[in-house]
Amino acid sequence: IINFNGLAVGEPLETGSVVIIPDGEAAVTFSTAPTPASRFSSLPELAGYFLRPILGGRRSRGLHGFNGVDLAQSCGSPVLASADGAVIIARNSGWNGGYGRYIVISHPNGVQTLYAHLNVILASVVQSNAQGSQVATIGSTGNSTGCHVHFETRGAKNPF
Repeated sequence: IINFNGLAVGEPLETGSVVIIPDGEAAVTFSTAPTPASRFSSLPELAGYFLRPILGGRRSRGLHGFNGVDLAQSCGSPVLASADGAVIIARNSGWNGGYGRYIVISHPNGVQTLYAHLNVILASVVQSNAQGSQVATIGSTGNSTGCHVHFETRGAKNPF
C-alpha cells in the first residue's frame, strides 16, 4: 500500500486523502446525504456567545451527529456551562441513544447546548447555571471510545 501510493514510511495521512489498496474490494456503499457541515450551514453564528465547555484538551473529531463535536480531556475533568442558562434535561443513567449520561441547557437566546458521555452530573433540572460554572465531569459513558465530552449546539452553529 505504501509503495503503490507513493507514501513515505511513517508519513501521516491528511483528512480527505485518497489511498488505493491494490486488489482491494470495496464493501461500502456511498451516500449522497449532506455532510454535517452543510446541514448546519444555515444556522446563525453567535461568535463570542459560547464559552468552550472544557479547559484545555483538544477537539478529537469534526462536526458530527446533531451539530456536535468531541472535546477530549481526562476523565473527571470539569465540564462547564457554555453560556448562562437552565438545565432542562439531566439523564444520569442508561444508554440514552448512545449519549450515556448527558444534560441539556436552554439559553436565553433560544439555543440549547447538550453535553454527553459524562461521568458525574453536578447540575439538576431547572437549575440555573452561570456561564463557566461546572455542571459535570468528563466521562466515557454510552457509545464512547474514550474520555471526552460530546458538545452540541441546537439552534446555532457549533463554535468549536
